Amino acid sequence: MSLDIGNIVTYNPISYAWLYPLFIWEFYKTIGQPFLLNVLEKGWKYKTPLEKILQIYLEEEIFKIIEAEGGRKIIMEGNLLVEMLKKYGDRSDVFDIVCTWVTGLIVSRLHKEPDVPSFRAVRAIINCIAEELISPDGSVKAEPLDKVVSYRCKVCGSRFPSREDIRRHVTYTHLTPSDEIAASIEEEKTLIGYFLDLESLIKALRKENVDPETFFTRIHKFRALVHDDEDVPWIVERNGRRYLIIDPSWVRLVSRTREYERELMRGRER
Repeated sequence: MSLDIGNIVTYNPISYAWLYPLFIWEFYKTIGQPFLLNVLEKGWKYKTPLEKILQIYLEEEIFKIIEAEGGRKIIMEGNLLVEMLKKYGDRSDVFDIVCTWVTGLIVSRLHKEPDVPSFRAVRAIINCIAEELISPDGSVKAEPLDKVVSYRCKVCGSRFPSREDIRRHVTYTHLTPSDEIAASIEEEKTLIGYFLDLESLIKALRKENVDPETFFTRIHKFRALVHDDEDVPWIVERNGRRYLIIDPSWVRLVSRTREYERELMRGRER
């Protein structure tokens, strides 16, 4: 998912700068050391001023800066980050959750900035997925596209790569009657992606002033947003409509973000 976002906003070097402080914070949080402002300043290599980027982190209460003994300035978790860590800190994927949430906030802010137009594509994708594929409660209402990867014998548990192989197995090994063969076979599937109406995505892109042709050229080049199965096409036509089969990670991202929003809202209402 993070690679997809990186590829969609590629050729916009400042995009990496906006998320860099979060990644450095995660590193120092993991090793249990203070995150010093001067460390971030010394390692800064981006054209976008660090002050401009930190301003958003401070305004959104992701970070706060305190002055410690000896005049050292330490970057600490702001109120929002503290709330997120308190709520999800006991989970093994806490940093994934935090990065998902903070990335959403940053992208929401940046898509309005005139000097970061590429972020509008990410905003368009997230809005389209939220509207078309996610229910208000955060559950996925999208239609999945599954692929059969193997067949399991319900009698002994053996797995086979093809239907012909397993039919021979249940017929000759277990002496299964022909009218009971189907009931003895279980298809094992993997999720390839979800159907996203192509016209809806194009409308979302145009709403954010993103050129669809340029966007789809980038998708084709970097394989961003779409699934990664070589045997399944990216675009499927059904009943006169065309659908883009998007990677499940995008749908999970928006679904989880909706769930976090609802949980945080309920927590504030109590």
